Amino acid sequence: MAQRHSRQSLQAACARWLGLGALVIGFMAGLAPTRIAHAQLAAVPGAFDDWSPTGRKETLPRAQPAPKPNPIPKTGGRLGYSAILGLWCSPASRYRIERKQLIVVLNDGKRVVFPITRFFFMASTIDIRWLSNGENIRTVFGHFSANRRRMVQFGVNRTYNRC
Repeated sequence: MAQRHSRQSLQAACARWLGLGALVIGFMAGLAPTRIAHAQLAAVPGAFDDWSPTGRKETLPRAQPAPKPNPIPKTGGRLGYSAILGLWCSPASRYRIERKQLIVVLNDGKRVVFPITRFFFMASTIDIRWLSNGENIRTVFGHFSANRRRMVQFGVNRTYNRC
């Protein structure tokens, strides 16, 4: 019976050693076979964050800045006064557009002032109504550049740039 008891204790001791050996081998291989080994790895946060297969520390890609939204005036997605008011130049003339008047200066130096009666702001165009000798005239501008420095006068298809 003593032999039998020692044989059982020997088998139990071997099983314990084999289990411990499997644990060590698994831990060294990075398998973490048991909860204990898993808990030990989790107890050291960031322990393997800088590891790489080449042995060199790999740099992370740089974060790119968020794209800037298009400069749309705060008028519900439509163009506003800030897009049209000011001095505009073309090869044929210069326009000074104000809230109440349109001042046109031709290349020969002639200056004409027209009263503006109304602005109509749309998503991509601005319609200006003005008076010339008591007659209502309509001029539509569109194709505004993203930075609001260039526009096209429809009808004559003339491009104006900020002066």
